[in-house]
Amino acid sequence: MLSTMAWAVLCFGTLKYTGGMVFWLAIWLYGQSIFGFIMLLQSFFTEARTAAVVTTIVYFGSALTLQVGE
Repeated sequence: MLSTMAWAVLCFGTLKYTGGMVFWLAIWLYGQSIFGFIMLLQSFFTEARTAAVVTTIVYFGSALTLQVGE
């Protein structure tokens, strides 16, 4: 549902020259990859609070590292 809502806002609001299905598929696959990354990281912890904090830090740290590297 979130992928479809994000697709609708971006496709009809700003990105009129990209195929709708291709754009929705890119958003959906990105969401799936984030979900897999989070599940992988949280499997290393036994406490939910520690898993949530460390996973958030690792996710934003890796995203920041990739943006700075470009």
